[in-house]
Amino acid sequence: MAPAIAPQPCAVSASPQPDLATAATRHGLPAATRLVYPQPARRALRNLAATIATSPCDTASGRYDLIRYQQWRSESSPGEPRTLQEVVRWNAGDLSGAQLATRHPPGPAAMTKHWWDRGQIPSDIPVDPILDPRQPFVIIDRLRHDNDRDYAAADAVQAIAELVSWHTPRRDERATVLTTLAQYDQLVFYPRVSDRAGRVGVGIAATVSDDGQRRVLVVDPVTGDVLAYETARPDEIGAWRPTSYLLVMGRTRVDARWWEQPGPPPPGRLHPQRARIDLSLPATPCLPVPEGDSR
Repeated sequence: MAPAIAPQPCAVSASPQPDLATAATRHGLPAATRLVYPQPARRALRNLAATIATSPCDTASGRYDLIRYQQWRSESSPGEPRTLQEVVRWNAGDLSGAQLATRHPPGPAAMTKHWWDRGQIPSDIPVDPILDPRQPFVIIDRLRHDNDRDYAAADAVQAIAELVSWHTPRRDERATVLTTLAQYDQLVFYPRVSDRAGRVGVGIAATVSDDGQRRVLVVDPVTGDVLAYETARPDEIGAWRPTSYLLVMGRTRVDARWWEQPGPPPPGRLHPQRARIDLSLPATPCLPVPEGDSR
């Protein structure tokens, strides 16, 4: 298992200005995550679930889950550029929420805004309660688009990646995620991997049976937080070629989104708006700080 790194305190500020051009250069998609020393996943995941620690953000309170992440995608067809977007996402237990996404290269719209009124977040998005320990596959059911389709190990890995891009799971919920994954025989565990921000974690991998795609979660070995998610395919010489990458930059809970005043929910719709300091988060990553990051 990867060496323990203590969770960061909940007082680390987040970077106010995403430099996506630099991030695209530093953390693009030149090579897939290096995976070595494979192990059967079941016992390792159960042991990890039993030993993960409470994160400083587990005790944070607030109306909204706040998640910040960066996502790379390789070209979908020849000639199309690779893209990178940074997303700041808020969602509440009443199925309301908002999202602000900044893209590189900018294209016609460098920044996009999304808003969901109460009850409007799509039903396939995971919402509170995230997981019921009495029903270990409830997360798979919540993310299922086709109720007649049986989820394989690779689908479960993808479902967990979708979960953490919307939700801020607490310690017991993270443990349930790990024990849920432990029920899949096809998963492979890797005791030490690094994400594209330089953080060390453990790897949980599965392969899609029909097209050979590999899906990998990078998980913090201390708290059980998902740090990153990668998809890759073998190229013509058998080397893994990344097709997408999700890097979780921070997670917490807050009472107000950055363009709103603290206090009761606003009576009307307040769309995300630019501020003098764009994407300023009144919260903390609550994850190991990426290597070389001044936050």
